[in-house]
Amino acid sequence: MRPPDAMRLDIPSAPGSAVPPAEPSRHVFPNLRQTFLLLILFLGFTLLAAFVLSPLQGALSRQAWFLLVVLAGEGMGVLVGLRLARWPLRQVLATLGFSTRTLGWLLVIGFGNLLLIGSLLYAITRLFGPTEQAYLVELFTVKNAGQFLILFVTIAVAAPLLEELLLRGILLRGLTLNRGAWAGVLWSAFFFAVIHLNPLQAAPAFVNGVVWALVLLRTGSLGTTLFLHSLNNGFVFLLVQLSLLAARTGRHVEPGAVSPLAGALVALGMALVGLWLVRTGLRQLPRAPLRLAAMWGVSTEIATSRVV
Repeated sequence: MRPPDAMRLDIPSAPGSAVPPAEPSRHVFPNLRQTFLLLILFLGFTLLAAFVLSPLQGALSRQAWFLLVVLAGEGMGVLVGLRLARWPLRQVLATLGFSTRTLGWLLVIGFGNLLLIGSLLYAITRLFGPTEQAYLVELFTVKNAGQFLILFVTIAVAAPLLEELLLRGILLRGLTLNRGAWAGVLWSAFFFAVIHLNPLQAAPAFVNGVVWALVLLRTGSLGTTLFLHSLNNGFVFLLVQLSLLAARTGRHVEPGAVSPLAGALVALGMALVGLWLVRTGLRQLPRAPLRLAAMWGVSTEIATSRVV
């Protein structure tokens, strides 16, 4: 597979489609303190939506109710964040596309990332034992094709889109412009882990957050991270469905069936291969400071200094 020569730029030139370029000395929302407040607001909107929509739980399936909570709660949090950042949504959406020539390397990164989080989840369950996830099991237990489709759309489409707009959009932009590329990457990944409010999901979310933030700073496109996020969530969703099906039919493998040494060696091998694939894929993605500048509404010089 040959590395692509250049990223295709589809940057709109319509008047008023971008905010004025930010200067290095100008503060860009959010800084670190504002990020904490924005996340509290984001989670608060989600809890408020769950409370307001709670009377509908009897009339709707749990999966349909969950979709409404995600769209209403997380959607409101994202819109408020964009407003506070004075960052037009149309400007973000205008650069969602990415070159199909990068698709192969994005798949390499996505597969490597899945190996990394798979090995991490194995280590967590070995160290701390399986954790009770009764609510998640109930949510993922679907009774018909309609519930399956609604839950898949929620997990693989709606949630990735809103979370990418917030984390790799608003937060990564502000934190990177205010504190530098690596601080932006690590802090945005940390906050991505925090919003999951689940210890079993937090560690993999941090790894995902680091990888996807690096991809965005390299490609300058939220479309690339949205693709990786949807790919990851869709694969995990299908894997959980298969696990639940195996458990119902009595065909699941007991954890004790695999020796700790063999499991550890396999997990270590998965982690090393995954790390190599992610590193290789990132190095092959073309840098696109012009696209990053157009999306962020900053000068090309500033964007170039933040491209990894």
